[in-house]
Amino acid sequence: METEDGEFYNFVLADHTINRTGKTSYKSFVGGLRAVWSMSLGYRVFKDIDTAFASRLKSGIVRTFHISKHC
Repeated sequence: METEDGEFYNFVLADHTINRTGKTSYKSFVGGLRAVWSMSLGYRVFKDIDTAFASRLKSGIVRTFHISKHC
């Protein structure tokens, strides 16, 4: 549900595509705070047991906050 600019849509459709047109499914950072929290927790859990997945999570976090990838 994360977009290239690090913001998030709120909902997905039954076919698992992003709901980009729903009245309450609009792109924003605020709507993605739960997602960022989840990615952060996931990164902490997986960084030592599944480094590839942890790397994907970290990429999402970096994209959201527009921070250096060297953090």
